[in-house]
Parts: sequence; C-alpha cells; structure tokens
Amino acid sequence: QLQHILRMAVARRVARRVVTGGQKSACRSPRGYSSAAAPTAALNFRDPAVFKSKSTKDLLFNYAILRACTVSLLTDGGPKMLEMMDKLKISAPAYWFIKQTFYRHFCAGETLEESMKTVDELAKHNIKSILDYSVESASKIDDVVDVLVKAIKISATSPSAKYSCYKMSGLTSHSLLERMNNLLAYKEANPSFELPWMALVDAKNYKEFVPQLKTAGAARLASPPGAPPHLNEAELDELHKLLLRLELLADAAQSGNVPLLVDAEQSWFQKTIRFLTVAQMRRYNRERPVIYNTYQHYLKETLPILQADIAAAEKEKFFFGAKLVRGAYMLAESVWAQQHNTAYPVNDSLQATHNSYNAGASLMLKTVAKSGAGVVIASHNEDTMLMMAKEVIDVGLKPEDQLIDFATLYGMSDHASLALAQRGYNVCKYIPFGPVHDVMPYLMRRMQENRGFVGRTAEERQLMFEEIRKRLSL
Repeated sequence: QLQHILRMAVARRVARRVVTGGQKSACRSPRGYSSAAAPTAALNFRDPAVFKSKSTKDLLFNYAILRACTVSLLTDGGPKMLEMMDKLKISAPAYWFIKQTFYRHFCAGETLEESMKTVDELAKHNIKSILDYSVESASKIDDVVDVLVKAIKISATSPSAKYSCYKMSGLTSHSLLERMNNLLAYKEANPSFELPWMALVDAKNYKEFVPQLKTAGAARLASPPGAPPHLNEAELDELHKLLLRLELLADAAQSGNVPLLVDAEQSWFQKTIRFLTVAQMRRYNRERPVIYNTYQHYLKETLPILQADIAAAEKEKFFFGAKLVRGAYMLAESVWAQQHNTAYPVNDSLQATHNSYNAGASLMLKTVAKSGAGVVIASHNEDTMLMMAKEVIDVGLKPEDQLIDFATLYGMSDHASLALAQRGYNVCKYIPFGPVHDVMPYLMRRMQENRGFVGRTAEERQLMFEEIRKRLSL
C-alpha cells in the first residue's frame, strides 16, 4: 500500500512537470505573504530540509497516514464501522490495526511510561512535550486524578516534559459545571445577585471552603424571581470534591514547577472553568505562572475576556498564564444554540476568528514582556506562527524565552514545529496518551481535522514527499 501511494504521488508530480513544460512547481509561500515579504525572513515553512532530523522510516509512515486521512471512508465512516464491530464483538482486529497506524501517528502510548519514549524522541528535535491524558469518558474520576498527578510528577523529573494539562469536565459532573455556568451568566447580567461560592477567589485552603459555606446557610438560599436556583447541598458537596481535586493538581504542579494548562471546553461550561481557573491563578501564580487558562478565539466574547483577565492580574499582582486556541467545538456550539434557542456564540466569519486570535497573541506577548506572564501560542495556522515569531522579537523578547511556547498537536504541523525549533523558538507538542479504546473520540477528531484542512496537510505532505524523493532518488 505504501509503495502504491508513493508510485502514485511520483506519477502525479511527473505529470505536473510535463504539463508545465518540464519546470518544477514552486512551493507556495504561506497564505497572505510573498516569499520576500515573510514576517521572519529566517523562518521558512516551505523547505523540505526541515525534516532532516527525521528518519526515512518515520517520514514514510507519517506521509502514508496523512494520505490516509484524506480518505472519507475512513474518517467519516470509521466511527460507525467501529461501533457496529463493537456490538458484534469482532472489533479486536480493527483496534489492533488502529493502534499500529492512526493511533501511533496521533498518540504517544497507552501508559505514561510508553509516552515518555515519545517525549524523549521529540527532545532529540528540540521539541518539548505537554502530557495529555486523553481519556474522555472514564468511569472513576479519582482514577483520572491519579493519572494526572502522576503525569505532573513525571513531568517534574523530565526536562523535556514542560507542561501538563487537564479538562475540568473530566473531574466532576457536567451538570455541576453547567449549573454554575448558568448562575455566573445570570450574575453578569445582574451584578447585585450574590453567589457565596464566588468568595473562592480569596480562599487559601479549599478543604474548609465549602463546609464553611454550608455552615453559613449557602444551601438554603432562595433565588429572586427569574434567577436560577442556588446550588443545593448535594451540588455543594460535589463542588467540594472538585475543589479538592483542583487543589491536589495545583499543589503538585506548584511543588514540581510544572505549569498546568486547563483546557477550554464548550461555552455552557466555560464560564465555570474560567472562574475556577482564574481563582487558582490568584492563589498559585504569586511567584511565577503555574496555572494557565485557555482562551478560545472563535468565540465573540473571548478577546474582551482575555483583556479583562490580564488587567485583573496586573491589578492584583499575580502572574498571568494563558494558552490561546482558535477552538474545537463549532458543531457542538451550533447544535446547542439551536436546541436552547440562544445566540450562536461563534464569530460570524473565519477572518474574525483570525483577527481575534492574532490580537490576543500580540497582546499576550506584550504582557509577557511587561509583567512576566506566560503564554502558549497553540495554533496550526502558519500565518499566525510567522506573525508571532516576528512579534517576539519586536516586543524585545528572545525566541528562547521560557515564558513563550508555540504548541501544536502530536502528529500535526510537524514541518512548522520543526522549523520553529530549528530557529531557536520554544516548541511543544500536545502528547495524548491512554488506552486505544478510550482515546477513540480524540483520535477520530484528529483524523477528521486533518481531512478538513486539506490544503494545509497537502502542503505538509508535499514537503515530506520532496524529502523522501530526495533520499530515495525517486
């Protein structure tokens, strides 16, 4: 199959040269820039030599997988086929195949120990790692917490595992996050509405926080007409467990000097996640950025929220930490808005999202230079990478400044990650790990995302092909 793919690719390129009179087609410059006007002249995302540190075996494998991601039968039909095979109890061969192919490309291993081999391999290319336990439906929350704490502790002992991360929806019930989200939304519209648990921003010990609220009668509060009901006793107990888990993770991150990235999620959870994460920043980010909140710039409200959180950090004298992403839940947001008859929260155009992201990243780099904040520029958009690589220099910072990282997902945009790392910028890869069956939702999203961005992955595949052809003299 691999030989067939390579033969077909060679034939297409030979045909293209015949049609163009024997001239090689030049690699395109990044969208929006001519090669002469690229923001960072020394940074080139169109040079096949960027793969010089990769083995030919790895390049052939990666090329084949990215080609396979363009096959709709696999990316669109794969989940349904697996579901049917699971019901018929004949899925074992399919999972074996997935583990040897797509899982191997997009995930690091089933255990932390397996994943550290990937961490060490990336370190050879001057790329550090973000350990990401990508199990999305674990039955026992405390088991998830145990793995997350272990990941933080392992990161603390490895100079190549720079960050750890988690999803807050994996630490408590979705209903609690949504209930708190609704209460916070109501308070935004009605500032006089009191929420006792918002005193968390000043709490220094989470163990006593909720019990003290209950003693003060928080579970018996009545809401005014039109307001959501306050958290009841059972929900406060659930909040207590969540806070103890957050405290455990943050304590481990602080003592191990491992920055902790809190992932963004759907908008009906996000106000809760932001509130709890910024509250942790106030407590733990007194000497350096330890806790990082994630800002999704495909949402209309994100840039003003980022600006407000930066201002709060400057006013209250704590170190701000932010990871910036464009966003990954557009379809879910659309369905939710229709089902709940609410406004669609996503920007009206892709360009508006680009503008918001680039403005946020530029603002964060200035904040790093001004006050020692930390930023993770998590993006596969080459224009953004080039612009922000230049901006690092323009604001008086250095590419190697440890408070700035460019991050991409494992198995995606390797050409850009390698180019940045080879020019001295700090680069990280999100390293997903977990049992094959449990990380399937993550894996299917990555396969579909690569198919969805055909133009981008086509350029990466072309660079891989050019390097392979050079080595094999095809």
